[in-house]
Parts: sequence; structure tokens; C-alpha cells
Amino acid sequence: MEYPKTVEELYETLKAFKEKDANGNGDSTDEIPVSGDTNASWYLAVMSAFGMPVSDTAYGLMLSDGTVTLAQTTENYQAYLTYMNRLYSEGLYDEAALVQNSDEFVAKARDGWVGTFGAAAPFVTLGQDASVDAGYMALGGLTSEWNATGAFPLAAGVSSGVKLLVKADTAYPEAIVRLIDYFYTDDGILMAAKGTEKSVKMEENPFDASYQQAITFIPDGEEDNYDSAEAYRYKKAIINEGFNVIKSMEGSEYSFVDSASDELLASEEVAKTYGWSVLMERRIRETGTVDVMPALLYQESEANRRNTLYTDISNYIRQAAAQFISGELDPETDYESYLNTLKQMKLEELIQIEQAAYDRMY
Repeated sequence: MEYPKTVEELYETLKAFKEKDANGNGDSTDEIPVSGDTNASWYLAVMSAFGMPVSDTAYGLMLSDGTVTLAQTTENYQAYLTYMNRLYSEGLYDEAALVQNSDEFVAKARDGWVGTFGAAAPFVTLGQDASVDAGYMALGGLTSEWNATGAFPLAAGVSSGVKLLVKADTAYPEAIVRLIDYFYTDDGILMAAKGTEKSVKMEENPFDASYQQAITFIPDGEEDNYDSAEAYRYKKAIINEGFNVIKSMEGSEYSFVDSASDELLASEEVAKTYGWSVLMERRIRETGTVDVMPALLYQESEANRRNTLYTDISNYIRQAAAQFISGELDPETDYESYLNTLKQMKLEELIQIEQAAYDRMY
């Protein structure tokens, strides 16, 4: 089948996964067209197809002519829930995805049952090396009657999720700052993202000699403790890309993928070597990108009030989404009641806080 360009074509693809023995084991009943854990990122690709380019499935802020809105209160979101309920009711969506944790999902994916899933990269989920990614395509840029122009949502690398805490009475403030600075050097970036001095080596890029690439391997004596070099990297990398700066390394594998020609990017060997970053770059070039809501900063008084409102409201939205998708709530008849509940939970006050922060910053 061709790569799906619309939500309706995605539906047909998922039906084929279910009905045509996609894993080739002779049993046409054991495939799971879509699965993931409760935070699966594949939802975001479908939400974008319905005109909601957001970076959070339970609390997706959007902009319209400078006005902050919440995607999960729009007619687009109602249409998205109706679509998801259709997948669920026809057995195309793993029922357990509404409740299962990451380990439970990963076990299914590694058994070869799952056709579509959201993850940092296929090889991470499957516990294999990056070459397995060449057998996958990045999902994004879909269109629908709610969104005529396909685009890949592009979130900023800025995040409030990584924090550095330093004891106020430390005797070594300068040394701590030097350590933080180290992780913004080329060597520090490698240690933070790729492993340890024992497990990383630099090699000439086999596709373009003007680039170097960092190769992670399992050090001598550790082979029996790890299934793959990626498993070692994930356990041993100091920050696991927490500072999100490796793309800034001049001549790195990431800057190579960003600048590679379309012909080179289409190569299966390039995909096997660089995995998910090639899949993402291919999709971005084919569909283009659209910015998502930038990260906001809050004054102390705003932050305290926002934390209380945000926690309750996002938890309710996540719970209601599961009920709409499973059919416990009807996306047609119960949506107005859902909106009224959000109003009672003071969503308007929360959006006013977001608007004030956006206006102040931008």
C-alpha cells in the first residue's frame, strides 16, 4: 500500500494490518494495527491531521491571530474523538492502549504484533540497533476535511522538563558551573548523549567524508549484560540528550542528515545507519512543517495558580478522552457536557494565565 496521505487512507491502512496477516505468520487475527501506552505520541500525528498541531495530547495550546486557545475544546477535537472511537469500535485500536504502561506495550511490539505506534524511535521500542528503523515510515503530515494542508508539527527544543538543582550552601559553585558548561562542548555532548569514553568512537561518515559520526559500542567485558549498543547507551549516557544540544555539533551525524541531498536521504543504507532521524527528515521534507505553541514562562503568582488548575484540568481531559474513544461517552451527544465540566473547573481562568504569559513574552 502507498503511504497514507489522509486520515481516511490511514484508516484503510490500519484495516489492512488487521485483516491481511501483516506479520506474515499465517494468522490474520493476531495483528494490532495501533498500540502504545497512555502517552503514545502517535496521537499527535492524528490530532495534527484534524487541524490541531500541538505537542501535548491532554493540554494542547494553539494560537489564532495571537489568541491562545485549547485544542481540546474545539470542534476539531470533537471530530478527532469521533475518528478515534471509530478505530476503537472496529478493533483497529488496541483497547489496552488506554490503560497499559510502557513495559506492557513494548512487550507487544517486540513480539511483532503492532503495525503502528508512537515512540522515540522504532529501534528503542524494539530493543534492536538503528538499522531496524529502515523498515518503518514516520507518520505525519496527514490531511482531513478539517485540515487541507498536511504539515509536520515542529516543537521547539526548549523544555521546562530538565532542571538543574544546586544546593545553596555548596562550597563548589564554580566547579558545578564548569561541569554544566562541559556538557555544551563537543566532548561533553558526546558523553551526555552517546555513552562513556569506553563506548564511543568517532569515525568518518561513510556517505560524506566531510562529516564525522559518533559510534556507540558495548565495551569489552560488558557484552553479556546488554542486548545492544543502544541498550548500553540508554543506561550509561550521562544525561541521555537531556540538554538537547547534540544537533549543534558541527559535522555531527544529525547535521549530516539535515543537509543530505534528497537522493542520499532516500537510500536504505543511510536509513539503516542513522535510523529515526532519517525517517523524520524524509517526512518533514515531504510535508513541510508548522510551528507549535512555544514554551511559556510564568510569574510566581501565575505559576502557583496555574499548577493547581492545569493538573486538575489536564487529568480530566485525559480521562474524558479515554471515555470518548472507548465509547463510554458519545463524542456527539456528550461533548457539550464535557465542555461545561471544563468551564466549571475554571478553564477560562487558566487560559487567561496562558494568554498573559504569551502577551508578555511575545
